[in-house]
Amino acid sequence: MSGDDQRLSRRGSFDEDPDNYQTARPGHPPRVYEVLAERGLRTGARVLEIGPGTGQMTRPLVDACTSVLAVELGGRLVARLRTNLTGQDVTVVEGDFTTVPLPDDTFDLAVCATAFPRDGSCGVHAV
Repeated sequence: MSGDDQRLSRRGSFDEDPDNYQTARPGHPPRVYEVLAERGLRTGARVLEIGPGTGQMTRPLVDACTSVLAVELGGRLVARLRTNLTGQDVTVVEGDFTTVPLPDDTFDLAVCATAFPRDGSCGVHAV
C-alpha cells in the first residue's frame, strides 16, 4: 500500500466506530478555549469547524453562543454529530474539507481540533 493509500485509509478509520471514537477521544483543556477567545471566539461569532468527529469541540463552541458550520468526512460520525447536537445552531456538512463546496459567507474563526497532523502530531489550530 502506498503512502497516500495508507493516509486515506487512516482518515476513514475514525468513521468505523463512532461510539468508540466518542468514548475514547478526550475533551480539550480550558486553555484551548482561552486561545480561541483570543483569536475571535465570542458571542455571535461564525465558526467553521473542520473534522468535528462526534462534537467534542463543537458543543463548547455552540455553548459559547457561536454559529458553527462543521465539515466532517465520515458519514457515521456525521450521523452521530447530528444526533449529539440536535436543536443546536450547527450546520453539519458531510465531505472532504478540501473539496466540499462551502457557502460564500465569511467566518470569524476556522477551527480544527485534531484532524490535521502537524509535524507528526495533532493539536488545535485556529485561523
